Amino acid sequence: LTEAVKSICSSGSHMEARAILECDAELFACAEDEAATCQEALSKSLLGHLSKLPLLEALEVSCLASSPPMQKSVAQEVQRRMDQLSRPESGAELDALVSLLTRLSAWTCLSDEEVPKDLTLRLAQAVHNALGPILAQEPQEGKRRLLAAARCFKSLGLDDFQPSLRDSVHQLTAGSWSLAETAELAFCMASLHGGHLPFDILGRLWRLTGSGVADMSNLAPPQVAQLWAFLLASLNLSSMATVASLRLAPDAAGLEAMLGSKEKLRSARLELSEAADANSMVEKLASQCRAMLPAALPGELSEEAFQVPDTPYVVDFALEGLQTLLIIPRSEHRSSVEKRLSGQGLLMERTLEAFGWRTCWIWPEDWSSFASQDEATKAFQQLLEAEGKPLVLEAE
Repeated sequence: LTEAVKSICSSGSHMEARAILECDAELFACAEDEAATCQEALSKSLLGHLSKLPLLEALEVSCLASSPPMQKSVAQEVQRRMDQLSRPESGAELDALVSLLTRLSAWTCLSDEEVPKDLTLRLAQAVHNALGPILAQEPQEGKRRLLAAARCFKSLGLDDFQPSLRDSVHQLTAGSWSLAETAELAFCMASLHGGHLPFDILGRLWRLTGSGVADMSNLAPPQVAQLWAFLLASLNLSSMATVASLRLAPDAAGLEAMLGSKEKLRSARLELSEAADANSMVEKLASQCRAMLPAALPGELSEEAFQVPDTPYVVDFALEGLQTLLIIPRSEHRSSVEKRLSGQGLLMERTLEAFGWRTCWIWPEDWSSFASQDEATKAFQQLLEAEGKPLVLEAE
């Protein structure tokens, strides 16, 4: 294996960048000690190849990076080409940029570095600037690209990039949309605005979902859950005047009937994303909470993986007697560039609070700084007994 990599990385090798990354993916999948050495060598070779590729091909190839060494090489090349990347000129370049932006945030090898955070913001700004012009230039692919951009910004917790999406919603929602597409778009937009949608966007999405609600039987449970979350936010986080206006819309009765149909909503859940492995910070903290709850609140019943009644939201622990919910933030709940709740996290929090629950977000990075289990249990108890909301667990 080592000899093969030396051959690939020799000065006379003509192996393409895509093949290098595919080779890296195979190495990354095996647990051999020598694989890491091979990956380092391949990553250096990749840098030389990437720099010679046209922009679109370089973007498409970069999305294949699997191992930390390869991901760092790709990040270096992306940073070097930032002037080019800030001005995507075609739909294909925009597609590749959105795909790379989504992947970049998930590369754990870069999570503690400041450069990728800045890079994420700059790439997001490039998508934001190019979206409207490219949708106008290539309208036949507009719906797909609008959904991809909305999905990307939501997953990254980039709530500051709403204007381009807002304009595009007005531009594109006059066409034919399936209820599944509408449900995802509505949920993404509600998430990006933290549940407080501007009236013009809310009204347009409300009418769009209403016109397709008769097709609800064709939706998969996750799509039903997204639609449910949007409708709850629309009716519980809007002003009384806005809600009154929504209820005058032609298809409002069908939407509200859906909210009252236990049969249609039975299997709809917005599950918490799974941790990558059993040793993750999320899993460790969940295990700690499980052990500390009886000591912190003797006699208080708690329920794990609890679906909050009359909502699609699932939380880590619920203390029904205290009307308190404990949630360990997952990637969907937190901004990718700073420690704060993302729009999706705020949407969840505000909706649950509108139903009378107290939300308690327990951040793994804060929890790890407690010196002992007794100290952690005491802080946990103080947190649960505190008044006011929302509650956030932070170390002293």
